[in-house]
Amino acid sequence: MHGPDPKPARTALFDAILEGLKLLGVVQPGDAIYAITDGGENASHAPGAQTKEALLQSGVRLFVFLLTEPLPPSPQDDNMDAFLEMVHASGGFLFGIPGRNGPFAATWGFDYTYDKDSRDKVSMYTKELNIQVGGFWTLELAAPSSKKEEKLKLEVVDHEGRTRKDVWVTSPRALPAAK
Repeated sequence: MHGPDPKPARTALFDAILEGLKLLGVVQPGDAIYAITDGGENASHAPGAQTKEALLQSGVRLFVFLLTEPLPPSPQDDNMDAFLEMVHASGGFLFGIPGRNGPFAATWGFDYTYDKDSRDKVSMYTKELNIQVGGFWTLELAAPSSKKEEKLKLEVVDHEGRTRKDVWVTSPRALPAAK
């Protein structure tokens, strides 16, 4: 005899991001939220679009360590897509490790291999994350106002004018309008 099915896990990821913004209070350039998540979202009161807008208006970057699992497409995929778009649009960075199906993963249906390769990946990604969060610079641009969308190209060069290949640049996709 089986008991009632357990309630599905509930995750309010979008609400958690909004709460993180509240906890930061008055934000400063370089502020960031770091989430460790499987990206699941099925319990927030705030929709993804509202969360993304609040994140972009604040200037806070969203960094994510994503624990993923191989699952078939589901209705929650739209929330995952919205969440991933939020990360990229904010100028944040995403990394993670995939899960694998296995017999010992009864709770979530997957588990993670804890081997040297996984530890090395997590170590490398964590170092990259620290560089991304801590290596923050502010770049101010003056451009004539225009209603059309234009592309911006940024190259970091060394003292001899050669483009540096060891520098990553992330920024919000939409730059805030001048006040």
